[in-house]
Amino acid sequence: MASQGEAITINGDEVYAYGISGAGIGGGGTDDGNNNGYDGADVIITDGMVLAVSQTGAGIGGGNDGNGGTVTINGGYVAATGGYLNYNYWKIGLSKFAPSAANALNSAYVVDYFLASLIFSGKYGGAGIGGGDDGNGGSVTINGGTVIATAGKSSARSIGAGDGGGSSGSIVLYDNAQVTYGHLDSEGDVVEEATAYGPDASTFCKGKQFSAIMPGPCNVIFDVGGHGTAPQPQTVQAGETVKKPADPAAEGYYFAGWFTDESRQIPYDFRTPVNTLTLYGK
Repeated sequence: MASQGEAITINGDEVYAYGISGAGIGGGGTDDGNNNGYDGADVIITDGMVLAVSQTGAGIGGGNDGNGGTVTINGGYVAATGGYLNYNYWKIGLSKFAPSAANALNSAYVVDYFLASLIFSGKYGGAGIGGGDDGNGGSVTINGGTVIATAGKSSARSIGAGDGGGSSGSIVLYDNAQVTYGHLDSEGDVVEEATAYGPDASTFCKGKQFSAIMPGPCNVIFDVGGHGTAPQPQTVQAGETVKKPADPAAEGYYFAGWFTDESRQIPYDFRTPVNTLTLYGK
């Protein structure tokens, strides 16, 4: 499509959006009688709780026949369902992987959306995030948060191209991302479920109808620069704190603490919730 929506930025808000020929968030729909939509807008989500659903377009991305835009998610809870206005279809996935977000859904929105799902029935090929039905995927970067992406048909992708689209686009995931992926049955339950970790897990988002992306285990490595014996690495869940190890010892040196940078200028606070990182001893 030639037209594209304006850039959208969401900062810590509760946003509930659904479209019919247009995306939930991104490319709009048209009233041309052909149920077409536009290419996806650039979307940035920094925090908050975002639920975006479309009947024929992507949850976030292109409208029907529209290509996905550039989507950057830095945090928060994001649930995006393309190609299917069905209450249970997205609610089951959200309840399983982000129960706190599911419980906080705005009741007025749910009623409005549920009524729309009764009027507009049937599955279409919009991606969860990316292209609408017949649309290509866009450029998606997920730097943090919990993201649940669902396509209407099994031939469409949770993140990437819609049914009939060509290019899947690009997906970049954060280092300690945990991706649960699979296909969905008629009730919205995940079948053929499997889990992968790290940036390379993005390939499963492009190949499956459903994916849930959330922070996974974090690896913490201690680097003593060749002086003495380094403490054993630790694996902790994202958002937890790492246990401070015993100070390493090396003949002719005294230990000055742990730092977050190789030049050993920025002290590390062990009260800080961790992500994957290396700590440098001095």
